[in-house]
Amino acid sequence: TTARELCSSLLQHPDMPPVSLAALAWPHGPKDAVDVARAFEEAHLLIHATSASTRDGAAEAERALRTLPWSSLSVMTQAVDLAYARTATPFVAMAAQHGLSVTDGACMLAAQGAASFSRWTGREAPVAVMKQALAK
Repeated sequence: TTARELCSSLLQHPDMPPVSLAALAWPHGPKDAVDVARAFEEAHLLIHATSASTRDGAAEAERALRTLPWSSLSVMTQAVDLAYARTATPFVAMAAQHGLSVTDGACMLAAQGAASFSRWTGREAPVAVMKQALAK
Protein backbone atom coordinates (compact mmCIF):
# COMPACT_ATOMS: atom_id res chain seq x y z
CA THR A 1 0.00 0.00 0.00
CA THR A 2 1.31 3.42 -0.90
CA ALA A 3 0.94 6.48 1.31
CA ARG A 4 -1.56 7.98 -1.13
CA GLU A 5 -3.67 4.79 -1.04
CA LEU A 6 -3.54 4.81 2.77
CA CYS A 7 -4.72 8.44 2.90
CA SER A 8 -7.53 7.65 0.48
CA SER A 9 -8.73 4.64 2.47
CA LEU A 10 -8.51 6.55 5.77
CA LEU A 11 -10.64 9.37 4.38
CA GLN A 12 -13.33 6.83 3.43
CA HIS A 13 -13.43 5.25 6.89
CA PRO A 14 -16.73 6.01 8.70
CA ASP A 15 -14.98 6.88 11.99
CA MET A 16 -12.56 9.35 10.40
CA PRO A 17 -13.30 12.98 11.32
CA PRO A 18 -13.40 15.49 8.45
CA VAL A 19 -9.71 16.18 7.85
CA SER A 20 -7.39 16.71 4.95
CA LEU A 21 -4.62 14.19 4.33
CA ALA A 22 -1.75 14.58 1.88
CA ALA A 23 0.96 12.10 0.95
CA LEU A 24 4.00 13.84 -0.47
CA ALA A 25 6.64 12.25 -2.67
CA TRP A 26 10.13 11.85 -1.24
CA PRO A 27 12.24 13.54 -2.35
CA HIS A 28 9.84 15.83 -4.15
CA GLY A 29 10.47 17.08 -7.65
CA PRO A 30 9.79 20.51 -9.13
CA LYS A 31 6.28 19.50 -10.25
CA ASP A 32 5.37 18.68 -6.63
CA ALA A 33 6.57 22.01 -5.18
CA VAL A 34 3.12 23.66 -5.21
CA ASP A 35 1.50 20.64 -3.52
CA VAL A 36 4.25 20.56 -0.89
CA ALA A 37 3.94 24.29 -0.17
CA ARG A 38 0.14 24.05 0.16
CA ALA A 39 0.35 20.96 2.38
CA PHE A 40 2.90 22.63 4.66
CA GLU A 41 0.75 25.76 5.02
CA GLU A 42 -2.22 23.63 6.13
CA ALA A 43 -0.38 21.00 8.17
CA HIS A 44 -1.17 20.29 11.80
CA LEU A 45 0.73 17.00 11.77
CA LEU A 46 3.80 16.20 9.69
CA ILE A 47 4.82 12.53 9.62
CA HIS A 48 8.15 11.40 8.19
CA ALA A 49 7.64 7.77 7.22
CA THR A 50 10.70 6.93 5.15
CA SER A 51 13.92 5.22 6.14
CA ALA A 52 15.87 7.81 4.12
CA SER A 53 17.25 9.53 7.20
CA THR A 54 18.89 6.46 8.70
CA ARG A 55 22.37 5.14 8.12
CA ASP A 56 23.71 5.58 4.60
CA GLY A 57 20.96 7.93 3.44
CA ALA A 58 21.31 10.53 6.19
CA ALA A 59 23.33 13.06 4.17
CA GLU A 60 21.03 12.79 1.15
CA ALA A 61 17.95 13.04 3.40
CA GLU A 62 19.33 16.16 5.04
CA ARG A 63 19.85 17.81 1.65
CA ALA A 64 16.29 16.92 0.58
CA LEU A 65 14.85 18.11 3.90
CA ARG A 66 16.48 21.52 3.44
CA THR A 67 14.39 22.02 0.28
CA LEU A 68 11.11 21.78 2.19
CA PRO A 69 9.19 25.00 3.03
CA TRP A 70 9.66 24.69 6.81
CA SER A 71 8.85 28.36 7.40
CA SER A 72 5.33 27.72 6.03
CA LEU A 73 4.53 25.44 8.97
CA SER A 74 2.76 26.73 12.04
CA VAL A 75 4.73 26.41 15.29
CA MET A 76 1.67 24.43 16.44
CA THR A 77 2.44 21.69 13.89
CA GLN A 78 3.47 18.39 15.48
CA ALA A 79 6.31 16.59 13.69
CA VAL A 80 6.66 12.82 14.01
CA ASP A 81 9.50 10.70 12.66
CA LEU A 82 8.64 7.01 12.50
CA ALA A 83 12.31 6.00 12.24
CA TYR A 84 13.96 4.54 15.33
CA ALA A 85 17.38 6.03 15.96
CA ARG A 86 19.69 6.51 18.96
CA THR A 87 20.37 10.09 17.92
CA ALA A 88 18.17 12.69 16.28
CA THR A 89 17.48 11.92 12.65
CA PRO A 90 17.90 14.76 10.15
CA PHE A 91 14.09 15.14 10.13
CA VAL A 92 13.89 15.41 13.93
CA ALA A 93 16.79 17.86 14.04
CA MET A 94 15.37 20.06 11.28
CA ALA A 95 11.84 20.06 12.74
CA ALA A 96 13.20 21.04 16.16
CA GLN A 97 15.38 23.72 14.56
CA HIS A 98 12.19 25.23 13.10
CA GLY A 99 10.49 25.29 16.50
CA LEU A 100 8.14 22.36 16.00
CA SER A 101 7.13 19.94 18.72
CA VAL A 102 8.84 16.69 17.71
CA THR A 103 8.29 13.03 18.51
CA ASP A 104 10.77 10.45 17.31
CA GLY A 105 10.14 6.81 16.45
CA ALA A 106 10.90 5.58 19.97
CA CYS A 107 7.26 6.02 21.01
CA MET A 108 6.08 3.93 18.08
CA LEU A 109 8.72 1.28 18.79
CA ALA A 110 7.56 1.06 22.41
CA ALA A 111 3.91 0.79 21.32
CA GLN A 112 4.76 -1.93 18.79
CA GLY A 113 6.73 -3.81 21.43
CA ALA A 114 3.86 -3.52 23.92
CA ALA A 115 1.33 -4.79 21.37
CA SER A 116 3.59 -7.71 20.47
CA PHE A 117 4.20 -8.56 24.13
CA SER A 118 0.45 -8.61 24.83
CA ARG A 119 -0.34 -10.74 21.78
CA TRP A 120 2.38 -13.29 22.53
CA THR A 121 1.87 -13.55 26.29
CA GLY A 122 -1.81 -12.71 26.71
CA ARG A 123 -0.81 -10.29 29.48
CA GLU A 124 -0.76 -6.52 29.68
CA ALA A 125 2.63 -5.16 28.66
CA PRO A 126 4.79 -3.32 31.24
CA VAL A 127 4.88 -0.18 29.09
CA ALA A 128 6.67 2.01 31.64
CA VAL A 129 9.45 -0.58 32.04
CA MET A 130 9.70 -0.94 28.28
CA LYS A 131 10.02 2.83 27.78
CA GLN A 132 12.72 3.01 30.49
CA ALA A 133 14.67 0.21 28.81
CA LEU A 134 14.33 1.91 25.43
CA ALA A 135 15.62 5.19 26.87
CA LYS A 136 18.77 3.41 28.08
